This record gives sequence, C-alpha cells and structure tokens, in this order.
Amino acid sequence: MSELKVEEFSNGGSMSIGGYSKEKIKDLLSSAKTSLNNNDQELLILGGNEQSLVFRLGVYLHQQLEKDGAVALDSEYTKHAKNPKLLNERIIRPDLVIHQRGHDIHNLVVIECKRRAGYQSKKAKSDIDKLKKLTTQGFGYGYRVGVFLNFKNESVEATFIQNGEIVTGWEKVVL
Repeated sequence: MSELKVEEFSNGGSMSIGGYSKEKIKDLLSSAKTSLNNNDQELLILGGNEQSLVFRLGVYLHQQLEKDGAVALDSEYTKHAKNPKLLNERIIRPDLVIHQRGHDIHNLVVIECKRRAGYQSKKAKSDIDKLKKLTTQGFGYGYRVGVFLNFKNESVEATFIQNGEIVTGWEKVVL
C-alpha cells in the first residue's frame, strides 16, 4: 500500500483544472451519495441495480463538478484519445471518469462501483485490479486516483487507489 500524494492531483500545466486532493474527492463523492440517499431512497431500499445507482450518483457528482467547469464526468467512457480504451486487449468501460476528453494529460479520477460486493468477491477484485492498472503511471492511462465504491444499502464504502496500489488509511472509507 502507498500513501496518497496530494500534489499529484495538482495540475502542473497551464490549464486550470483545480486541485483534487483525496479530501476533495471524498467530499464530492460523499455529497453525491447524500443526494442519492435523500432523493433516491427507493433505489437503495428496493435494491436498484448497479447501473441505476451509478447513473444517479453520476447526476449528483456532475452537479458538484459543474462549478469547476474544466473537467468532464463521463460514464462507461471507452475512449483513449481517439482509440478504444483497452486492458488485456479487451475494451473496458469504467463506471465513471473525471477527466478532460481527448487526451490523457488530465485523467483525474476513475471510479468503479459494485452493489453489496464483498471485497474478496471475484467482481470486486476484478474492479480493484482494473483500477490499479488504470492508475499505474507507466501503464498508458495515467489516472491520478482510482476509487472503488461499494454500495451497501444506505452506506457507501470507498477504497482509494493511486500508482497501482491501495492507499494506506483510505480503504473502506464510509462516505
């Protein structure tokens, strides 16, 4: 495990994309989760599927990010510049990404979500492995941080990943 480095979220170039510290990402996700709880309680109670929860979470996360304006939030984004996004020669579709489209310079956050997944389940492990690869700087995508969200009825646990490793102290953080 590694420690999350806040400076790696800051943009060293000329475009202003804001400083996305682990606290800011956690706050954005927590606020979106609160809106989900307040406005879409029946999805959680009735056991809405993963795609429904990701969509609604994305709506509320988008509302938070609109204020910044320099980044986009996309769901199931399959592009790597103009090419398909591939891992092990297969097209991948991260649940949510916060980035600037068209290049990898500002790939900020990649999010994978599961509903009531045990962290040792095959599906959770697969998503966490995907996030590790997408955040490994030499792997080609260079996302600065990955977040695995595990929806558990009314709570959500977040595990943060950076440089291909789960961040010490930021695993299973309740939002």
